[in-house]
Amino acid sequence: MNNPNRPGGGVKPDADDIESFQRERRTRMVDRIGDVPNVASEGGGGGGSAGWLAWAIIVILLAGGYYLYQQLDLARAQLTLDQQRILRLEKQLNITDESVTESSDQMQKQVQFLDTEIRKLWDNVWKKSKEQLNEHEERLTKFEKTLEGLKTRIATAEQAAAKDKKELAALKVQQQKTQSMAETNWSEIAELREGGDVAEQVAKLEGRIKANEEWLESVNAFRKQVNRDINSLRESVSSNHPSSTAAPAQ
Repeated sequence: MNNPNRPGGGVKPDADDIESFQRERRTRMVDRIGDVPNVASEGGGGGGSAGWLAWAIIVILLAGGYYLYQQLDLARAQLTLDQQRILRLEKQLNITDESVTESSDQMQKQVQFLDTEIRKLWDNVWKKSKEQLNEHEERLTKFEKTLEGLKTRIATAEQAAAKDKKELAALKVQQQKTQSMAETNWSEIAELREGGDVAEQVAKLEGRIKANEEWLESVNAFRKQVNRDINSLRESVSSNHPSSTAAPAQ
């Protein structure tokens, strides 16, 4: 007999409903994570290192999300086991209802006992499942916010790296020009010395060469400063998200 006071009104989810629910949860999780930005470096140097570091952080975050998804699957599996237990109890209840060997009082007590146990089990199952699902939803939301922050930082890092790369390329071209000018000046000095007493012209050319060499040293100092800035940016991205490398606590 079916008791209308039982939770759910005697309606039991079948295997298709459970499988559909699981597919929907997987789709929702993938949609919530979103597309991973393309952080591949267009060249070597600081830009490539920044892109590699960004990929490593994103992979760690995705691994954490996959771990949470596995926990959700375990919770749903436990829910399925509890539902099967409920079905067994309902079968026992039906057998008790159909029994003609027991007295009316004994049957009524057994029915009441089974109804009470079923209600307790349903309450326990749904309470625990709801708490676990809410907890995992909160953690997934936090991961989404962290991922959005990382996307912004990665975009900023890429822009800074591209700008530094252009500046370094321009400095390299200028450095080559300066070196070429210095070599030309030294050649002119050598020719002038061979041609006679031209001390004044030689002194002027030596002054130009010295000025070019000082400028070249300042260019090298600027390149070193740019490299330090790139390393500082990389360390900043890593230090601002240390918790992303740890698995979420259960």
